[in-house]
Amino acid sequence: MDKHGKALLDPIVAALYPIPKLALMPLIMIIFGLTELEKMVIIALGTFFLVLINTVAGVVNLDRIYWDVAKNYGADRRNYYLTVALPGALPMIFAGIKLGMGMALLLIVAAEMNGAVGGIGYRIWESYAIFNIPEMYVSFIVMSFLGYVFTIALDEVEHWIIPWKRD
Repeated sequence: MDKHGKALLDPIVAALYPIPKLALMPLIMIIFGLTELEKMVIIALGTFFLVLINTVAGVVNLDRIYWDVAKNYGADRRNYYLTVALPGALPMIFAGIKLGMGMALLLIVAAEMNGAVGGIGYRIWESYAIFNIPEMYVSFIVMSFLGYVFTIALDEVEHWIIPWKRD
């Protein structure tokens, strides 16, 4: 990312990222109603900046030598970003996606606690309301299991997309 793009993007990200996404839920519920779209918007808002910040960090922290080599081989800025910067930033992008996955699970539970008639968040809230502690713990275990399975799946996708990066 060049200086101008980063200079334009940084203030916007700095201003919007700290806004608690759960605090936006009432506004999003008014706009989208109590639908699945509302949950998707909450998750998208909550995960977008995590992936964006990691992507920018991955591109910005590439060694300058890669740009010089690409330029020597006749690559323009577009080719550099597609063939050098994007592959070089993929490990950081996947780190952002993994962080986003954890945040998405947290946000879906929170979204389902408000006005939903099903889902893990609904089950946790209902268990709390009727003091059914064992069912609440089962919901926590299910969330933990989902986080574990999604992490393994993302690791497999990462190994497939980034074969040159091995643990």
